[in-house]
Amino acid sequence: MTARISRYKHPLEYEVSPAEVDTGSNWITLKLRNIGAKRLHGLDVQLHSLDTFNLTVYGTGLFGGGHNVSDLGLKEEKEMVFRVNAIGPASVYATITGHQDGDSFW
Repeated sequence: MTARISRYKHPLEYEVSPAEVDTGSNWITLKLRNIGAKRLHGLDVQLHSLDTFNLTVYGTGLFGGGHNVSDLGLKEEKEMVFRVNAIGPASVYATITGHQDGDSFW
């Protein structure tokens, strides 16, 4: 069974899967969906751990743990994969910054 965590923060809906990982190297998928009324641009997507001792987050991008989504259209979805190394229980959270109609959001 793969549990998922879904959250809404306008203009985005996001889902983290799986909700729990085993000790060792694992993969976490973060799915973003534009639920707003306008296109989103220049998204910087980061996955962080609430406990940096028990969980280390690695991205698949060139510069570490983040991903860049240049454009996310209306109702469009994008998936990003992060590699994590767990030595004990920990929680993760996502930070996302971007632009909508020239205005920045977080």
